Amino acid sequence: MSETLPVNAVPTLVDTPVGRVLYQITRKCAIAGGFIFLILIAISLYSLVGRKLGFGGVVGDIELVQAGGAVAGSLFLPFCTIMYEHLKVDFFTMKFPLSVQNKMDAFADLVLFAVAVLLVYRMVIQSMALYDFAEVTALMSIPVWIPNMLMIPGFVLMAICSLYYCVMHATQKGV
Repeated sequence: MSETLPVNAVPTLVDTPVGRVLYQITRKCAIAGGFIFLILIAISLYSLVGRKLGFGGVVGDIELVQAGGAVAGSLFLPFCTIMYEHLKVDFFTMKFPLSVQNKMDAFADLVLFAVAVLLVYRMVIQSMALYDFAEVTALMSIPVWIPNMLMIPGFVLMAICSLYYCVMHATQKGV
């Protein structure tokens, strides 16, 4: 089992005009999420070294890492979706005809779409409630609704990508 997978292989179902646009957008979102994580690593490193050397750390560094990590993580989800890299257990279905596999994949994509839409709905409601109650973090007094709202675009884009795959699998001809 020494086969290697191509690092930047784009799935064949993405090779459509809509798929290419989604790929580019989700790729940029993932890169932005990576930059956010790099900034969070720098803040954590500075804070840790500062505390060990006795000149103090960043006040509220844990709050920044929690909020930033959630936002950055949500930016990776659309890219995982468009690259079709979510966890998929197809050990039993590999022997099914391609048409059946496509229908099952379309159903799974539809379920992922529904979950993403539900997450967006709940995040919007939660953000509005956090805004109404003016909830802030303990040390830095960052309004909690802001990072909460910043997570929503990632979930919206994940929903769009899963709907795209649902349509692609539903319309794909089986061999």
